[in-house]
Amino acid sequence: MPDFTAIRETLLGVLSWFARVDWQIDYPYSTGEMYCQWFDDVYHPESAIWGEVFSEHEQKAMESFSDTLGLYSDSVTSRGLCEVMGTKEWDEIISSANNVLTVFAQNGTGTHFDT
Repeated sequence: MPDFTAIRETLLGVLSWFARVDWQIDYPYSTGEMYCQWFDDVYHPESAIWGEVFSEHEQKAMESFSDTLGLYSDSVTSRGLCEVMGTKEWDEIISSANNVLTVFAQNGTGTHFDT
């Protein structure tokens, strides 16, 4: 059986990077790398266990975040982190990530990544 806690913590860790400017400064991954971590490594709504790991409310919040990332993919991933920080697009991504973390916190299902 998959480790649901590990799945949640990995996903929340990536979300926290998108949500927290201090983490972005301390761990300056490329925007493209973080997009790949989200879409390739942690966000798998088609997975058979997705509904067991995340509540419907959490899933909807993550879908909204993914939509926001997708909306700005070309303009954000084509530039470096320092270039996108402070832009309207990046601020919306940060806000959307924080919205997801808020949903997890409201559900009482956050982790030590909570801000």
